[in-house]
Amino acid sequence: MSWVDRIVHNKPTEVHGLEWHALQWLAFNMREIDAREIYGNQPATTAFEVTALIMHETAKCGVGHMAYINGRPVAAFGVFKMWDGVFQVWSFGTDEYAQGLASFRQKWRETAAWLLAEGCHRLHCASLVDHVESRQFLRMLGARCESTMVGYGKDGSDYLMYVWDKEALQDVLRKIVESAATGTTAAAPVQDG
Repeated sequence: MSWVDRIVHNKPTEVHGLEWHALQWLAFNMREIDAREIYGNQPATTAFEVTALIMHETAKCGVGHMAYINGRPVAAFGVFKMWDGVFQVWSFGTDEYAQGLASFRQKWRETAAWLLAEGCHRLHCASLVDHVESRQFLRMLGARCESTMVGYGKDGSDYLMYVWDKEALQDVLRKIVESAATGTTAAAPVQDG
């Protein structure tokens, strides 16, 4: 069933793999802060290019997921390989992004397990210094702020580099498994560098 069919059938929140047209729609309708962050540190300059970049890199070696509310795409996240052992995480969405993120809990566990199986020893993400929600989300997932990259953006904006090493990914899996057993929400300690 395509994402358009899901809108017609008015279903509640669902998570599916990446779909080109749905990701493209999301790229055209992403929040302004997400657009500033993505277009500021990637070669892409249009929603078409963002979609192509993500789909291409994910198809080579990565995983990606999309959250839908009532059949409409609201959030996407995934990882792709930069080179042996090093992966990049990405995520963006519409104004309903936060509601979509809640749907990704199981997918984050699966993604962390996949990364470890692929030999990941570093996962990272450059986050626009002004994007407070992004930083909170990254910390919640167990990332730590490694450095401030002054003037990193195309427009000279500062970015923060968030990272997970192999041990942090293993810790993410452990916390998620424990929280599933106790029925609580796994949250990593807040840490900024």
